[in-house]
Amino acid sequence: MRLKLLIYLLGFLAILPQVHGEKLRWDWRAGDVYDVTLKSNVDIHVTTSGQQLHYVNQFDVNGEWAVEEVNSSHIARIHWSVQRIQLASGQGDNRLQVDTDVAAGNEDEETVLAALQPLLRKRFELLVNDQARLSVVKEMRPSSGADRRTSSKPDAQAKAIPAVFNSEGVAGAFKHVFIEFPFNDVRSGAQWKKQHPLNTPEPADKIEYEYQGKTTEHHRIAIQGEVEFSQDPDQTVKVKQQSLKGMALLSLEDPQITKVQLDLQLETESDGQQGDEGKTKVIHRETDVIEIKKRLR
Repeated sequence: MRLKLLIYLLGFLAILPQVHGEKLRWDWRAGDVYDVTLKSNVDIHVTTSGQQLHYVNQFDVNGEWAVEEVNSSHIARIHWSVQRIQLASGQGDNRLQVDTDVAAGNEDEETVLAALQPLLRKRFELLVNDQARLSVVKEMRPSSGADRRTSSKPDAQAKAIPAVFNSEGVAGAFKHVFIEFPFNDVRSGAQWKKQHPLNTPEPADKIEYEYQGKTTEHHRIAIQGEVEFSQDPDQTVKVKQQSLKGMALLSLEDPQITKVQLDLQLETESDGQQGDEGKTKVIHRETDVIEIKKRLR
């Protein structure tokens, strides 16, 4: 009787529909070139000593990844370079807007362009495997024939330029593109976190990724978490609340991340300076979008 029941049960399980997982991978191929666009929009409201200040900044970078080689372990060696930078800061009559493809219209624009132009000559090498795990970022030395001239213009306004032009900045800019897909197949609802290298300075962001199934064109991956800030005993900045949410799209037809969008809302408060009883409150809203498109050969 037990044997018949077992046979019946096995037969019943055999006819149930099988739910297969999805293997998330990036199909790197030597010779491929990707057009990469990074767009950042930042809106900051500051309240201090009864005054309210409002800052609006936009920062766009257009560049390319060139896949130099892919080894037998599916690790791609990629060269990242920037072709164009657009920066807009401020509002109304105080708005400053520059584009490295457009000549400066006044002295302020010329000063900022002088700080931006050398960044266009920088080159970085990235090592990334097919699980989208970034293992190495290093700045490449300019060739002997490269233009090493530097501008004599002051770079005081260069502080408005995000630090995405060194190895740490490049790794940070692409950290939600190279999100380390799980080794095993995943089903809708599967969650994972990135591995942090042993030499990564703390604190590490508390970010979690969740596979949300696929559409007719993409796998959808949700991004959610918190940004961690370094603890400085000399500072009294407190994070009152924050929210970091986003989405990454992985193409079905040609396996690669095609778009990442992140929305950050952050509210901080700090004590006033010595002799100032007031507090400084900052509300920071930021939207970052990265779009990646493989060029046709």
